[in-house]
Amino acid sequence: MKSVLLFVLVVFFVFGSIQGKEKTVASTWTTVPITIDAASTDWANTESFLDDVAKVEVHFQNDGKNLFVLFLFHDRQTMSTFMQTGLSVWINSDGKHKKNQGILFQGRQVQAPVMIAYLEQQRGAPLDESEKNRLMAEKAHLIQQCSFLGKEHIPFPPNHAASPKFASGLISGKAGMELLIPLNFAEALPAGTTISGLEAGKAIAVGFEWGGATKKMQGDALFNQTNSREMSQQRSTSNYELTQGNEADGRRASGTDSAWDSAEYGMRRPSGPKVWSFWLQLTLAAGQ
Repeated sequence: MKSVLLFVLVVFFVFGSIQGKEKTVASTWTTVPITIDAASTDWANTESFLDDVAKVEVHFQNDGKNLFVLFLFHDRQTMSTFMQTGLSVWINSDGKHKKNQGILFQGRQVQAPVMIAYLEQQRGAPLDESEKNRLMAEKAHLIQQCSFLGKEHIPFPPNHAASPKFASGLISGKAGMELLIPLNFAEALPAGTTISGLEAGKAIAVGFEWGGATKKMQGDALFNQTNSREMSQQRSTSNYELTQGNEADGRRASGTDSAWDSAEYGMRRPSGPKVWSFWLQLTLAAGQ
């Protein structure tokens, strides 16, 4: 009985220690709306949070309408597939680390014709020839897409006043993003979408997640694995036939090629890109 009680106390102590180490960050109140342009000029004198594992630095500011986030990588090795997967920001007003609702900030590189079609669809009108020529003169363009993460992915209307926005690039020499999250972003979603809203002065749990394999990467890996298995089987069959042909004179051909060994001969599936994530407790500023 004493040993059980001791075990419970140890678990309680360790769990409490881990919980106590969770970082709480305070957002800085701003009276001037921040320009989302992937620049560091708006972030002086703001409290920062540095995740020691992912080597990511985060700053927060808010006013009565928007939450602004500066997200910076200190180590390019931890970016993983950030450029392909984008950044998911999970938001919970109950303070728990649950991925019930969030926002995906993702950029997609496209050629000029796709960009022109995208802009015309968003504006509901054809672009004039001068703007088309300007777009065609550039090799590639970045389409910025924001989606609500809940029971399903719901794209935010790009021109809605309550839709999130972001800009990415080199900020003070570090790769990163500048985000704008309207506190009332629910207004940009279809009626009936269930979310817990944000409010100035309140504490929330915020989680950041990026990396891992995209659906295209998973498909390519499956295709390559299938081809490798088929070629391995073909080589194994050839080796067997060659061995059978050499049994008459007592010679045995190995024909082993480690590059095409099948799973039963020790081939291992390559590990995919790493998924990175961390959580923190954020207190939004209440104003001045």
